[in-house]
Amino acid sequence: MTLKEHVNALKNILDESCDNITSIEEINAHYSYSDEVPQGEGDSDIISCGQSENYNELEYIYRTKLLPFIKIGRITKEEAIIALCKVCRDLENPRNRRDFYDRLQDYLSVNID
Repeated sequence: MTLKEHVNALKNILDESCDNITSIEEINAHYSYSDEVPQGEGDSDIISCGQSENYNELEYIYRTKLLPFIKIGRITKEEAIIALCKVCRDLENPRNRRDFYDRLQDYLSVNID
C-alpha cells in the first residue's frame, strides 16, 4: 500500500461513522495488517484491528471478553461491534492492550480484565 493510499484509507476511517458497522469483518476491512513476527516480543501487549491470515484479534476479544456480557444481557452484539470499531478508530497504532480494554470498558460500561 502506498503512502497516499494509506492516508486515504485513514481519512475514510475517520470520516466513517462506526454506527453503521455491523460486523468485525467490516472493521478489519479498514486496517492493513501483516504479522511479520508472530508471537514476537511485545506482541501480547499490542492489539491489531486488522486480520492477518486466519488470526483475527478483534474476533478473539469479542469471543473471550464481550460475548459473556452479551449472553447475560449487559450489552448487545451491536453495541459490542460498534465499541470495537470506535476503539480501533480512537487509538493510534500500535494499540496498547490495556489502553484498548480501558477504552472498551468506557464505551460499554463493563469491567474487562
